[in-house]
Amino acid sequence: MPSLLSTGPDPAGFPALTPDPRSYRALVLMTVGLLLLLAALGFGACQLAGGDDTAQPTKLTAYTLAGPRSPSCLRLVIGVDVSGSMRDFGAARDAALAQLQEWASLPNTLRADDEIAVVDFALESGVRFPPTPAAATPHLPAVPVHEGSETLLRPLLDQMRGFAVSAPPCDLVLMLVSDAILADLPANSEDGRRLLREYGVHDLRLLVPGEKIQVPDEWIRAFPHARPIRFDGLDPDETALTIGKTIGDLTRQRFVPTPVTTVR
Repeated sequence: MPSLLSTGPDPAGFPALTPDPRSYRALVLMTVGLLLLLAALGFGACQLAGGDDTAQPTKLTAYTLAGPRSPSCLRLVIGVDVSGSMRDFGAARDAALAQLQEWASLPNTLRADDEIAVVDFALESGVRFPPTPAAATPHLPAVPVHEGSETLLRPLLDQMRGFAVSAPPCDLVLMLVSDAILADLPANSEDGRRLLREYGVHDLRLLVPGEKIQVPDEWIRAFPHARPIRFDGLDPDETALTIGKTIGDLTRQRFVPTPVTTVR
C-alpha cells in the first residue's frame, strides 16, 4: 500500500533568499529622492504662503518698539550738521526725517508725551522746530545758518538750554547727525560729562553718515560713551532706520518689524 506520508522536497534544493544588492541600492535612491521631493514641495509652499522669512523691511514705518520703557518721557533733539562737509547727505537726511515724522504717528513707536526737536548747526545754529509732540512734528526744510570756517557744538547746546526746562520734565537727549569735526569739543571725558550736565543733556548719540568718514580722536576723548554709529548717509531708508534703531536704544526697547495681522 503506498504511503500517504510522502517525503517532501529537500529545502536545500530551494534557491537562497539573499537580497540583490542592486535592488537595495535602488530602494535607497528612490527613498532619498522621495524625501527630497517632499522637502522641495514643503519649501515651495512656505514661499507661497509667507515669502522669505529672513528678509527684513527696509522702511522705518514697517517697524515698532517692543517691550517696557521707563516712565520718563523722551525729549529728543536731532542736531543736524549742515556744514560744508555734510552737504552731500542733506537730501537723504531730510527724507529720513520725513519718514521719522510718519513713523512717530504710528502705534507702538513713540508715546504721546514724547517730543522731537530739530536744530541745524554749523558755526551758528538755528531751530528748525522746537520740542513738539512726536506724532505732530512738522516736516520743515533746513534753516539758514552761518557756516563759517568751523563747526561748533556750543551754539547748538545754547539752543537746547531752554528745552531742558520745558514742561513736562522729560529726559533731554541729543542725537547728532554729523562727522563730529567740531572745533569746541571738551578736552576729556570729565569735561564732556560736565558740559552735558551744564545743559541738562541726559544722553548723547552720534550718527555718522558714512563708513569712510574719520571721526576725530577729540570726540572719542570727550564723549567715549557716544561711539560713532555709522550708516550709509546717501540712502534715506538706511538713514531713517538708523534713527529708529537709535531711538529704540535710547528707550531701552527692541526695534522689531511690525507683526503682520492675519485677517480670517
